[in-house]
Amino acid sequence: MRMARRAKSTPHNTSEEWRLNILLKDSVSGRRERHFYKTKDAILEAAGNLWKKRGEFGVQSKTVAPTLAEQATKAASSLEPSGKSIVEAANDLVDALEKEQESVTLERATESWMESCEVELRSATIKNLLFSFGQSNDPEILKRHNAGRYSKN
Repeated sequence: MRMARRAKSTPHNTSEEWRLNILLKDSVSGRRERHFYKTKDAILEAAGNLWKKRGEFGVQSKTVAPTLAEQATKAASSLEPSGKSIVEAANDLVDALEKEQESVTLERATESWMESCEVELRSATIKNLLFSFGQSNDPEILKRHNAGRYSKN
C-alpha cells in the first residue's frame, strides 16, 4: 500500500490555471483548501501573503503580558451575557469618552473662549458676556475679571 503524498503550500501549474493548496493549519475555515488563479503573478502574491501570515502567527501572543491576558479573560467572561466582544466594548467606551469630552458646561466653554481671546476684552464686554451667559454672579470668573486677567480697562 502506498502512502498519500504530503500536500505543500507551493504554487502549482495545472493545465489551465495555477493552484495553491492551503493546508489545514493555515486555512481560515479549519479545512484544507484549494485556491485557483489565472496568472502566475496573482498566485505568487497570494502565496506570499499566506507565508507572511504563517510567519507572523502567534507573534502578538508573545508580547501580551500575563496580567493583561488575565484581565482580558475576566473582561470576556463579564461581557459574555451581553454577547459583546472585548473589542466591541472597548470601542463603545472610547466613543462614550469622546462624546463626554465634546460636551462641556456653558461655564467651562465661556471660560475657555475668554482665555483663548488673542485681543484683550474690555471690562464692559466681559460683563455683558457674563450676563448673557447667565454667569454674572460666578465668583471665579468675576475674581479673574477683577484681577485684570481678561480685561483691558
